[in-house]
Amino acid sequence: MPKGNDKIIFTLNQLLVMELTGLNQYLVNRARYNNGQFATLVEYIDERIADERRHYDMLLDRIFYLQGSPVSGKINTVNISATIPGTFQADQSTEIAAIAAYNDAILKAVEAKDDGTRAILESILGDEEDHLNDLEARLAQIELTGIQVFLGQAIKE
Repeated sequence: MPKGNDKIIFTLNQLLVMELTGLNQYLVNRARYNNGQFATLVEYIDERIADERRHYDMLLDRIFYLQGSPVSGKINTVNISATIPGTFQADQSTEIAAIAAYNDAILKAVEAKDDGTRAILESILGDEEDHLNDLEARLAQIELTGIQVFLGQAIKE
């Protein structure tokens, strides 16, 4: 098992904290909307929770593979809103920050000639970009149809 580059391990740990923060943000939102009325919205959030957990696990596995030590007990500020559009906007901001962080991390992996880490980061980046596109589409739908129509589609029948 190779000893990893300390700068790459540090960067992976920063991303690990970011993914844990995103996971917590989605968990709080899920709890808020899991009152039996917003089944479609909760399903959407559950998909994001699964993705964030998978990203966290991928980063954790890579840190261990590189013989690094993962950070524990650290989380960034969780962005929570009292409204559904505000929730999507907070998630949008989180995804934009994640995309920037992954792009930066990919450059560092390329500079370190760490193709394994680069490939993992590119995979996660693709997911983050998909999340951002989905959030932008949901916000556009709310703007176009109004929150009441959007909620009508998200309410459990």
